[in-house]
Amino acid sequence: MRNLFAILIFAALPAHAQSPGDFAYAAPVEISSQEALLWLELPSAVYEGAVRTDLGDLRVFNAAGEVVPHAFLPQSEGAKVVAPPQRVPLFPLRGAVANGLQGVDVRVDRTGIQTRVTLRGQEAGPSDSALLGYLADLSALERPMGALLPVFSAQAGDLVTKLRVEGSDDLSRWTLLTDAAPMLRLASGGQTLERTRVDLEPRKFKYLRLSWPGTTPTPELESLSIELAPLMAAPPRAWKSATPIAADKPGEHAFDLGGHFPIDRLRLKLPEANTVGAVQILSRAKPEHPWRPVTSGSVYRLLRNATEVTSPDLAFATTSAHYWLVRVDARGGGLGSGALGLDAGWLPQRLVFAARGAGPFQIAWGNRSARPAEYSVDTLIPGYRHEVALDQLAVPIGAARLGAARVLAGDTATREQIDWKTVLMWASLVLGVAVLARMAFVLTRKMSQPKQP
Repeated sequence: MRNLFAILIFAALPAHAQSPGDFAYAAPVEISSQEALLWLELPSAVYEGAVRTDLGDLRVFNAAGEVVPHAFLPQSEGAKVVAPPQRVPLFPLRGAVANGLQGVDVRVDRTGIQTRVTLRGQEAGPSDSALLGYLADLSALERPMGALLPVFSAQAGDLVTKLRVEGSDDLSRWTLLTDAAPMLRLASGGQTLERTRVDLEPRKFKYLRLSWPGTTPTPELESLSIELAPLMAAPPRAWKSATPIAADKPGEHAFDLGGHFPIDRLRLKLPEANTVGAVQILSRAKPEHPWRPVTSGSVYRLLRNATEVTSPDLAFATTSAHYWLVRVDARGGGLGSGALGLDAGWLPQRLVFAARGAGPFQIAWGNRSARPAEYSVDTLIPGYRHEVALDQLAVPIGAARLGAARVLAGDTATREQIDWKTVLMWASLVLGVAVLARMAFVLTRKMSQPKQP
């Protein structure tokens, strides 16, 4: 009996995963500086192999196999200073359709606050002159542009086309900024579906030339506003295509993302053109958990005159779910035949650690029994402030990156383990009941025996 208790107590002690061999996977840290603190960006392999959604089963080891302190840097899209859109002067460009915009020579003269645009080299008469595009004067803007906000004429009707945007500083040499910016405006039953915003790489030009090649007649604009680029651009997102799995009901599409990624964007790939639908997005961490709603919205894929326009990405708060479900509103007839695709996007987390001890260092992850061991970032980095860039902190932080991941313990470290604490509790309870039953039995036998004279 004493040995049984000893075995149960020993088995119930918590397992502390503190050596690289206790983890499923590991990857070497490639260092290019000798700073005391180093930071790196976590690749997809970490999210695919980690057991905990908060990455609490991740450790950093030095060459001696010792755990070194680490912390996760807060997720940030960058500090953005967004100014209200500014309306800019817009001038129509007219000429012969056969010659196109290349046959129109533009000259701009400024007198005080007035701007005069002169078009030269037009061989066509007034009756043959047609609207070819527009010239926008951006010389008064002090910062690079970030997006175009055109306003089309109310008489333009339905519109599905692509905009071509060119930039110049001297009106003679033009730089192509985009030739396939989707333009969409559809009206039906009192409802309007419109997408006319054009996001561009932050650039600064004095003039813009707008045209719609292949669209006849050229759409008419009422005005053009410029949204200035933010002072700090958002970091790029990582994307992964989810694997389709069987769904429970018709009109539902289930997906396995293959890991606990911090998802905040979803991109639906509709199987058929000219499709519009309403969808609800749900997620869950495990197959046995109930589905939880994440967001909802409209998706579309429209094709007209060889121009395809698709709906923007669905944005929502960060959700680290393994499984995702797209529930389609059946009132619109679904999303057509064919397989629905789902791409998930996230901002990769950044990890900072102290280079204590000798290298090389490695990061290990994937252990069912491991508990969170990270520091808070302001504890690990002296004087850390969220609004200050890493290269501007008082303590220098070097950059590093992870090498190729390799398998250590594999599935042995990530599979569900026996909960020995629960086993011990139930064993103790059963043993106690058995002891009480034995005592009651003995006491009953003694009371039933006849008393000696």
